[in-house]
Amino acid sequence: MSTPSKHLIISEETRLILDEIQALRKEVAALREESHGVVLDIRDMVAEIHAMEKVEKAVEAGLAQVEESLEQAMGESQPSMITCEACGSDVERHEAESEFLLICKACGHTAFANRRVTPDRRLLADRRKQGQSIGEEMPEIEPAAPPDWTQH
Repeated sequence: MSTPSKHLIISEETRLILDEIQALRKEVAALREESHGVVLDIRDMVAEIHAMEKVEKAVEAGLAQVEESLEQAMGESQPSMITCEACGSDVERHEAESEFLLICKACGHTAFANRRVTPDRRLLADRRKQGQSIGEEMPEIEPAAPPDWTQH
């Protein structure tokens, strides 16, 4: 006697559903792999951002040192053009006639800063041409009399 064979008979509709499930599994596996790559890329970008923040802080510290050195070298105490002298927050710069009006964004403190702390280079060059040293006072120059247009 022979044993009855157990063959499953799958309808065409069931076969299509199974094929669709298999295709969906492959798609999910591909998406999982892609998302893993994206996560790794994001981690790399975050690490780069943190590195750039460290560089930015170092540059800001260097600029603050240069600014302080310039203030000491100039012998003139000028308010910082970047931070508030009262609270240390960032300041806004507004042009005034010959200066900048500095307004603190946080506390509202205001200060004026000279637009140009060093003498004009052209003025210094003119003094050198005249043989005058930079430390000497500039001689008063009499304005020329306007021409007399009535004479012919």
